[in-house]
Amino acid sequence: MKSINISMIHRSTDSQLTPKVDTLAQEFQVSLAAVNQATMTAAANPKIGTLIPNRIFVGGITSNTTEEELKIFFSSYGPIKDVKIINDRTGLSKGSYGFVTFENQETAEKIIKNEAETLIFKERKLNIGHAVRKQKFLEQFYIMDPCLMLYKMV
Repeated sequence: MKSINISMIHRSTDSQLTPKVDTLAQEFQVSLAAVNQATMTAAANPKIGTLIPNRIFVGGITSNTTEEELKIFFSSYGPIKDVKIINDRTGLSKGSYGFVTFENQETAEKIIKNEAETLIFKERKLNIGHAVRKQKFLEQFYIMDPCLMLYKMV
Protein backbone atom coordinates (compact mmCIF):
# COMPACT_ATOMS: atom_id res chain seq x y z
CA MET A 1 0.00 0.00 0.00
CA LYS A 2 1.34 3.42 -0.93
CA SER A 3 1.57 6.24 1.57
CA ILE A 4 1.84 10.01 1.47
CA ASN A 5 5.11 11.55 2.58
CA ILE A 6 3.79 14.67 4.33
CA SER A 7 7.28 15.74 5.46
CA MET A 8 8.26 16.39 1.84
CA ILE A 9 5.40 18.86 1.49
CA HIS A 10 6.21 20.59 4.82
CA ARG A 11 9.62 21.62 3.46
CA SER A 12 7.84 24.02 1.14
CA THR A 13 8.73 27.68 1.59
CA ASP A 14 5.12 28.70 1.04
CA SER A 15 3.88 29.56 4.55
CA GLN A 16 0.24 29.50 3.40
CA LEU A 17 0.54 25.92 2.19
CA THR A 18 1.73 24.46 5.51
CA PRO A 19 -1.54 24.97 7.48
CA LYS A 20 -3.52 23.42 4.59
CA VAL A 21 -1.20 20.44 4.50
CA ASP A 22 -1.46 20.04 8.27
CA THR A 23 -5.26 20.01 8.00
CA LEU A 24 -5.15 17.54 5.12
CA ALA A 25 -2.75 15.28 7.04
CA GLN A 26 -5.00 15.35 10.11
CA GLU A 27 -8.11 14.54 8.02
CA PHE A 28 -6.21 11.77 6.31
CA GLN A 29 -5.24 10.18 9.62
CA VAL A 30 -8.85 10.34 10.87
CA SER A 31 -10.13 8.83 7.61
CA LEU A 32 -7.51 6.09 7.66
CA ALA A 33 -8.51 5.22 11.22
CA ALA A 34 -12.16 4.97 10.09
CA VAL A 35 -11.20 2.62 7.26
CA ASN A 36 -9.14 0.45 9.62
CA GLN A 37 -12.08 0.22 12.05
CA ALA A 38 -14.52 -0.62 9.26
CA THR A 39 -12.12 -3.26 7.90
CA MET A 40 -12.00 -4.98 11.29
CA THR A 41 -15.81 -4.89 11.44
CA ALA A 42 -16.08 -6.44 7.97
CA ALA A 43 -13.61 -9.18 8.89
CA ALA A 44 -15.77 -10.06 11.88
CA ASN A 45 -18.91 -10.16 9.69
CA PRO A 46 -18.16 -11.97 6.41
CA LYS A 47 -21.72 -11.59 5.13
CA ILE A 48 -21.36 -7.93 4.18
CA GLY A 49 -22.77 -7.40 0.73
CA THR A 50 -25.97 -7.61 -1.26
CA LEU A 51 -28.26 -10.63 -1.40
CA ILE A 52 -28.57 -11.93 -4.95
CA PRO A 53 -32.24 -12.56 -5.77
CA ASN A 54 -33.36 -16.09 -6.71
CA ARG A 55 -29.89 -17.53 -6.01
CA ILE A 56 -28.66 -19.84 -3.26
CA PHE A 57 -25.14 -20.72 -2.12
CA VAL A 58 -24.42 -24.46 -2.18
CA GLY A 59 -21.37 -25.57 -0.20
CA GLY A 60 -20.05 -29.01 0.57
CA ILE A 61 -20.32 -30.48 -2.90
CA THR A 62 -17.72 -32.99 -4.03
CA SER A 63 -14.95 -31.76 -6.31
CA ASN A 64 -16.13 -34.01 -9.13
CA THR A 65 -19.70 -32.69 -9.10
CA THR A 66 -20.92 -31.27 -12.39
CA GLU A 67 -23.25 -28.34 -12.93
CA GLU A 68 -25.68 -30.69 -14.70
CA GLU A 69 -25.82 -32.96 -11.63
CA LEU A 70 -26.62 -29.99 -9.38
CA LYS A 71 -29.25 -28.80 -11.82
CA ILE A 72 -30.95 -32.20 -11.85
CA PHE A 73 -30.81 -32.41 -8.04
CA PHE A 74 -32.32 -28.96 -7.40
CA SER A 75 -34.84 -29.05 -10.27
CA SER A 76 -37.16 -31.09 -8.04
CA TYR A 77 -37.69 -27.89 -5.98
CA GLY A 78 -38.58 -25.64 -8.92
CA PRO A 79 -37.49 -24.30 -12.30
CA ILE A 80 -33.79 -23.46 -12.51
CA LYS A 81 -32.34 -20.57 -14.45
CA ASP A 82 -28.63 -21.24 -13.94
CA VAL A 83 -26.11 -23.38 -12.03
CA LYS A 84 -22.49 -22.38 -11.50
CA ILE A 85 -19.74 -24.33 -9.74
CA ILE A 86 -16.84 -22.08 -8.80
CA ASN A 87 -13.52 -23.20 -10.29
CA ASP A 88 -10.00 -21.86 -10.00
CA ARG A 89 -7.98 -20.52 -12.96
CA THR A 90 -6.94 -24.00 -14.03
CA GLY A 91 -10.56 -25.09 -14.30
CA LEU A 92 -10.46 -27.29 -11.21
CA SER A 93 -13.03 -27.06 -8.45
CA LYS A 94 -12.08 -24.30 -6.04
CA GLY A 95 -13.34 -25.62 -2.75
CA SER A 96 -16.46 -27.52 -3.61
CA TYR A 97 -19.08 -24.82 -3.72
CA GLY A 98 -21.39 -23.27 -6.25
CA PHE A 99 -24.58 -21.31 -6.82
CA VAL A 100 -28.02 -22.28 -8.07
CA THR A 101 -30.29 -19.59 -9.51
CA PHE A 102 -34.01 -20.33 -9.61
CA GLU A 103 -36.68 -18.73 -11.76
CA ASN A 104 -38.25 -17.15 -8.65
CA GLN A 105 -37.26 -15.99 -5.19
CA GLU A 106 -39.94 -18.07 -3.45
CA THR A 107 -38.24 -21.32 -4.42
CA ALA A 108 -34.85 -20.12 -3.22
CA GLU A 109 -36.28 -18.91 0.11
CA LYS A 110 -38.21 -22.15 0.60
CA ILE A 111 -35.02 -24.20 0.25
CA ILE A 112 -33.06 -21.91 2.58
CA LYS A 113 -35.77 -21.90 5.26
CA ASN A 114 -37.09 -25.46 5.04
CA GLU A 115 -34.41 -27.66 3.51
CA ALA A 116 -31.05 -26.11 4.42
CA GLU A 117 -30.38 -28.45 7.33
CA THR A 118 -31.46 -31.67 5.64
CA LEU A 119 -30.19 -31.66 2.05
CA ILE A 120 -27.92 -34.61 1.25
CA PHE A 121 -26.22 -34.85 -2.15
CA LYS A 122 -23.82 -37.66 -3.08
CA GLU A 123 -23.88 -38.83 0.54
CA ARG A 124 -22.76 -35.39 1.82
CA LYS A 125 -24.73 -32.82 3.76
CA LEU A 126 -24.92 -29.60 1.77
CA ASN A 127 -24.28 -26.18 3.26
CA ILE A 128 -27.13 -24.00 1.92
CA GLY A 129 -27.44 -20.26 2.37
CA HIS A 130 -28.20 -16.96 0.73
CA ALA A 131 -25.99 -15.98 -2.17
CA VAL A 132 -24.24 -12.73 -1.27
CA ARG A 133 -22.49 -10.42 -3.74
CA LYS A 134 -19.47 -9.19 -1.83
CA GLN A 135 -19.27 -5.45 -1.63
CA LYS A 136 -16.10 -3.72 -2.73
CA PHE A 137 -15.47 -2.57 0.77
CA LEU A 138 -13.42 0.62 0.39
CA GLU A 139 -15.45 2.07 -2.50
CA GLN A 140 -18.02 3.48 -0.13
CA PHE A 141 -15.33 5.37 1.79
CA TYR A 142 -13.68 6.77 -1.34
CA ILE A 143 -16.99 8.22 -2.45
CA MET A 144 -17.75 9.74 0.96
CA ASP A 145 -14.31 11.11 1.77
CA PRO A 146 -12.18 13.06 -0.72
CA CYS A 147 -9.20 12.65 1.59
CA LEU A 148 -9.30 8.91 0.94
CA MET A 149 -9.59 9.58 -2.78
CA LEU A 150 -6.24 11.34 -2.46
CA TYR A 151 -4.90 8.33 -0.58
CA LYS A 152 -6.12 5.99 -3.33
CA MET A 153 -4.47 8.06 -6.07
CA VAL A 154 -1.02 8.21 -4.47
